[in-house]
Amino acid sequence: MIDVNFLFASLTWPFANKNTLFSLIMGAYFLAYQVTRRVDASLLAGLAFGFSPYRTAEIGHLQSLCAFGLPVALGALHAYLADGRRRWLVLFGSAWLLQSLANGYYLLFGAVLIALWLAYFGTAAGRRRASIRILAAWAVSSVPLLPVLVQLIRSTPLDFNPEVLAFHGEADQMLATLPDGLRVALPWGRVKPILSTLGELYFNDKIKT
Repeated sequence: MIDVNFLFASLTWPFANKNTLFSLIMGAYFLAYQVTRRVDASLLAGLAFGFSPYRTAEIGHLQSLCAFGLPVALGALHAYLADGRRRWLVLFGSAWLLQSLANGYYLLFGAVLIALWLAYFGTAAGRRRASIRILAAWAVSSVPLLPVLVQLIRSTPLDFNPEVLAFHGEADQMLATLPDGLRVALPWGRVKPILSTLGELYFNDKIKT
């Protein structure tokens, strides 16, 4: 994952956190406005998202605070369904890519969230073509992530072995270590399908070469 500190390189740490919180508020405001078309409700949504108790616990971890890409991506999807302009797909892909590179955990959780969004909003009558275009934009914007994922597999190839993945139960937890040493528990039931697919693609390519 990339170091997001470069976004705030000219700022001291307190101001960097404030800038990140401002981005969170504006991201949630954008999403809420696309749904409600009300400034007051959107402002309240932005404040609630930016100053939730979770932000207080993670105030010292800039990477964990960088979640502004998800509401922007979802807001762009709502805007695309509303008017069909391609610029919203560009915004969606850009927000998804930036969010995924800023925090690897949102790469996993964000993918689930967007998939659920598509299952709910994209399956309505008359939205099949729009959903296909959204999936295409999502796939194209995910291409730059492949080198990152391949490097992850190369660093710990045994974790992606099919036999090792099958050994873990759905209720088990995978402990992941953040760059600052903080350990986070991820449910195997959610990450196993993604790890299995990546491992299968990687090992098949190794066999061919």
